[in-house]
Amino acid sequence: AARLWVATRGHNFDFESWLIAADIFSHGGNIYAETTRYSYGPIWYVVLGIFWQVARLLPNSAVAFRYIIPSFLTFADIGIFVVLKRKFGLIAAVLFFLNPISIIISGYHLQFDNVAIVLGLIAVDLWGEQSDTALDKRKLASLAILGLSIAAKHVLFAFPLWLALKQKRLVTKIVVLVLPVSLFLL
Repeated sequence: AARLWVATRGHNFDFESWLIAADIFSHGGNIYAETTRYSYGPIWYVVLGIFWQVARLLPNSAVAFRYIIPSFLTFADIGIFVVLKRKFGLIAAVLFFLNPISIIISGYHLQFDNVAIVLGLIAVDLWGEQSDTALDKRKLASLAILGLSIAAKHVLFAFPLWLALKQKRLVTKIVVLVLPVSLFLL
């Protein structure tokens, strides 16, 4: 509720950029050729485009769009809450979720770093505590999710390097470096 309430307080430059991106998506344009106000990977562009298509079904599309985005970002924050609660306890999770900065970033500024962060946390959780064991399906899935996190927004771009440094086998180091970055580049 707090995240949606701060959405009623107006908007900033980013929301206007999201409207531009959504409009470009709706006419099948190239986000990178048609505006200089978008410097992220294509995942958020597609998400915004889908949200805009949903918002256009409602009476006041721009207002609906303004509330759809923080609703989605709240789900990402809930995902972070769940991972934090499981790994560090209820107090850490509540401190994150009810932190005014988290509320303002998701509800007013509409920044989607939390989407990349929740994917990164899921990847780390899936990787497990043992960082020097052989690669298995679980670890490969972890690296794929990490690649998706980096593709969503590159806030964890250096994490594969850090993870690779912790590996003992050369092959594992290479896979840890190459797989997430390759998914980002794709």
